Amino acid sequence: MTDVFNTLLNTKELEIFVTAIQMTDLDRVLKSAGDYTIFAPNNRAFTSLPKLILQNISQDLPLLTKILRAHIVDGKLRHSDIISAYDLGTRKIAKTSINGSRLDIDLNDGIKIGKARILSVDIVADNGIIYPIDRVVM
Repeated sequence: MTDVFNTLLNTKELEIFVTAIQMTDLDRVLKSAGDYTIFAPNNRAFTSLPKLILQNISQDLPLLTKILRAHIVDGKLRHSDIISAYDLGTRKIAKTSINGSRLDIDLNDGIKIGKARILSVDIVADNGIIYPIDRVVM
């Protein structure tokens, strides 16, 4: 296996997310020994943003870094962990991203992070798990 960053790098549908990660030097974090869960917006999630917002984000590296860090959680959160919470009767799980934002994982209609839908589960790397999502979490 390989680290989370290199796994992202080899996932064509996440090219824009990878480019943004590289622009903000977060690739160093994702290559480190820690365990991470990454909710990675796919290319369509970025291209569906209004052009002005996308332009502002890409020109403001501190803002871009903050937004990207909102998609990363310390620790591995497997699909089975999410489903276990559902089996226990809890339909929502709260996690904190590495920028301190609260991420609510909702199990009522598929699996969602806020309004973003998880598109596939448990893309596993040595130091984490990746979930492609269909929206950028702001």
